[in-house]
Amino acid sequence: MNRDVTFFSLFWLLPFVLLAQGVIPTPATTESSRLTLARESLYSTAADAFRSVSTLKARDPQAALKVLAELETAIAQSSDKSPEISDLITNITASIRSCRDEIGIFWPTIGELEKKLSKKADPATVRDYLRKVSRETERLSRRNPRATSSEVFTDLSAAMELLDSATRILTQAQRNAIDVESLSTITEAQRSVMRQRQIVDADNARVSQVGKEYPYAPPTLKELIGQSMAVEPTPDKRLAKNLRDCQLGEQQILLMAAPADGRICQQVMTIFRLPEDGVRKIGLSTEDLLAAHKSSVDYVLFAVDTTAGRPLEVTRPFLEKLKLPIPPNDGATFAILDLQGHVVDSTTADQLQTDFKVDGVSLVSFLRDHTHKFPDAEQLLADALADANRTGKRVLFLQGGPLCMPCLLLSRYLQEHSAVLTPDYVFVKIDSRFANAPAVLKRVRGYSGGVPWMAILDSQGKPLVTSDGPFGNIGFPSRDAELTHFEAMLRTTSRKLTDANIRNLIDALVQRRPESVGLADGVTP
Repeated sequence: MNRDVTFFSLFWLLPFVLLAQGVIPTPATTESSRLTLARESLYSTAADAFRSVSTLKARDPQAALKVLAELETAIAQSSDKSPEISDLITNITASIRSCRDEIGIFWPTIGELEKKLSKKADPATVRDYLRKVSRETERLSRRNPRATSSEVFTDLSAAMELLDSATRILTQAQRNAIDVESLSTITEAQRSVMRQRQIVDADNARVSQVGKEYPYAPPTLKELIGQSMAVEPTPDKRLAKNLRDCQLGEQQILLMAAPADGRICQQVMTIFRLPEDGVRKIGLSTEDLLAAHKSSVDYVLFAVDTTAGRPLEVTRPFLEKLKLPIPPNDGATFAILDLQGHVVDSTTADQLQTDFKVDGVSLVSFLRDHTHKFPDAEQLLADALADANRTGKRVLFLQGGPLCMPCLLLSRYLQEHSAVLTPDYVFVKIDSRFANAPAVLKRVRGYSGGVPWMAILDSQGKPLVTSDGPFGNIGFPSRDAELTHFEAMLRTTSRKLTDANIRNLIDALVQRRPESVGLADGVTP
């Protein structure tokens, strides 16, 4: 055999021998090794990127986002479509999303998102902006049990400023909406901001009543009596103020003259000022309870102190003017005053108590026997429309209710500025207690909702505009969006109001803001 041929043959066979012995990897082994190397390289790249992001996300969130973007580009350029690599890419992509959510706490800032919205209001940017505002509002509103009321109030004020700014930004963003979906997203965001404002408003109201510490603790019965029966201002001045509000709210006054520390005073004050405790203590039946509730809605309790000394010196001339007797030390004098402050009827504690305890049924009966006769809502509206037809004015229709502070504030406001408003409007106020009120409210408003509620009607009774603004019923307008809507109501319906008149009317509402802080937009009657 030729040695060259033999050597050549052996050399040709050598790879197969080595392959059989595993010295040279098989194609399957090569592919497995390649996948392992590819996975390790990709995993190492992602791990380095995530470590960098963890370091940068708080100090330099923009740099952290850049690292994530580079990682995203790197995995997108991968040409390997094998299941192993695809699974790894899926996991890395999910981690990138989580990192971006974490970085979202820091970046983009609210200011950066506001700049974007001022140029183009796309749905994604609107959602990012709302998420950012909501997160910051939640942070500012978070309760620290050791915080003082001053510290809490500072944070809540900052939250309210943020939400007011968000209201303005979203209103402006409507002009930059790129499509119908964007407009819908903005509307939802506006509603969310309004709900958050109502929550912060309510917190603000509670904090504003706090002494030194938070949370707010309601006044005790003793404190309530002290506030209600203070010697200053004098009973005459207090009564004048109460009468004005009673006239606006269609309520009469139940006057109680008694020593502040007497049991009768405490029992009656409990019934009116602490209704749940009062109902328990006087033991009314279900039927009597309903009657008591209705009666307490129709009356405002006005208490004067007849304790010997300074209180009696102040109270005596007041009672003498009304021709009411000074009660004994363990008794009380009660009187019902009409809307003009005249005595309708009077009685004493002896006639309203059983076993030295105020008899709830007797008290309710006394009140019901002298309940104010409410006007007819149909007649009120008809008279207002007739006046509007005769004078060429519009009708300013107000729906209000008792025990509703926003309703009272709005009624006061309209009364105080009636000289400016009456050349354009005929006023009519409808209360759910009025005869035929349900039919009138259904016809004008069309749905049951919170109060106060307004509408400006033409001379035929057709609503030209209502207080239902972009965020719902504005109630007593105090915030920017509510003031803007109320101003639009006046500008679109008035004929004689000047720009200066309208500016003064809006300024007057702005000045009342501290008075209205914490009031809900409406109270269901």
